[in-house]
Amino acid sequence: MKADLIIKNAKQLVTSKGASKKPKIKDELGNLEVIENGAVAAAGDTILFVGTTAEVLEKADIDSNTKIIDASGKVVLPGLVDPH
Repeated sequence: MKADLIIKNAKQLVTSKGASKKPKIKDELGNLEVIENGAVAAAGDTILFVGTTAEVLEKADIDSNTKIIDASGKVVLPGLVDPH
């Protein structure tokens, strides 16, 4: 699948460990991983790849329409929602 968006070179990319087809809840939310020099590739509302920048750029199908964001020196983490 072609990537619409690449975020690369993140100083740290914080992600939830392990793939899941449903939202993670309770104790699962505390199972985090920090990837140095991380990247994420997405297509629409689907995350295609997460890993180091080198790993993601090697796996992702990128063309001239892919938006690439350089997150050098930044921390990238998922939006956290607490409905309380």
